[in-house]
Amino acid sequence: MINGMLAAAILLTGCGSTASSTKLKNYQTYYQAVMDQIHFTGASRYYTLSAEMEEVSEGAYSYYIVLDTPRIAMYNVVMIAVANDTQLADASTMMPSIGIFDGPYSLIPDQVNADDGFVKGMVISGSSDTDQVSLKMLVEWQDKNGENLQREYHQVTVNLDGMQYVES
Repeated sequence: MINGMLAAAILLTGCGSTASSTKLKNYQTYYQAVMDQIHFTGASRYYTLSAEMEEVSEGAYSYYIVLDTPRIAMYNVVMIAVANDTQLADASTMMPSIGIFDGPYSLIPDQVNADDGFVKGMVISGSSDTDQVSLKMLVEWQDKNGENLQREYHQVTVNLDGMQYVES
């Protein structure tokens, strides 16, 4: 299964290049950081996190996680969600992420310039064969000078009624 993920990552980032190998290693590192985390925060004081789920066909669902409304300047933002505690070795598809294989993206209050990577918000999405998914998430960003790195971990449940934080 890891071989399938590796092939998908190479297709997404360019065949066999050092850059794609580095991005895949970064993805694996972020993925493992999420899985190793045991303490999760509730709602962030730095941004808004929301989610929705919809049925796209009978027995097939899509979920969307939205990070927006930044309250501080956030540079080089990375977001990844791991569904249902799926171990990396058991994952048959890539987990939803942004800022690892693409970007960089930055969020600054009241400033948007998509051409320069300054976005209003970020969305990641995934699919499920059930109408509820449990997600462990990492949101990471840097300050303007790239000197300070901040990480927040969230655990949420997403279903057709929206999103709820799981306390830990």
